[in-house]
Amino acid sequence: MENGAGAELVPLPGRQYLYLGSSECESFACLAMQGASSGYCSQACSGEGASCPAGLACAQLALSPDYLAAMKARLTPDRYQQLFGQLGSSWYCARSQ
Repeated sequence: MENGAGAELVPLPGRQYLYLGSSECESFACLAMQGASSGYCSQACSGEGASCPAGLACAQLALSPDYLAAMKARLTPDRYQQLFGQLGSSWYCARSQ
């Protein structure tokens, strides 16, 4: 993982990380925790109490607007759209920690 400047990002314990563009998930969204051997498929949801697949609950993720702005400035418009274009919400179906 990289931060907005392209330097390696050290994952913090207890945080879940959103990976967009995962071809293994129908929604192309995957959540993973630092140290976990694998992640799990997720999907955007509409807010607290919204419907999610069994074992998941709709939760708001803390997305870094500075990171998104840095990536938008650093990447070509096509690459940014490919990686972040489906990010229309900060609410995703997630496992409780």
